[in-house]
Amino acid sequence: MATVIVSPKGQVVIPANIRNRYGLVPGKRMEILDFGNHIVLVPLADDPVRAAKGIVRFSRCIAEVLAERREKNEQ
Repeated sequence: MATVIVSPKGQVVIPANIRNRYGLVPGKRMEILDFGNHIVLVPLADDPVRAAKGIVRFSRCIAEVLAERREKNEQ
């Protein structure tokens, strides 16, 4: 566990080993989560759309679903 000190400007220095492990580079966006008695910094994805790709898996492709709906609407 690392200990950091908050500067007069409210800044902290994240230790190099942690920055390297999580790919934290200057300009990297982080989300701050406030849990009341502690805070958590979460690195944000550079491209949230690309990061979300593949999270949801479907059993059928969209073309099949649309074709099925068209058939039902025609009846």
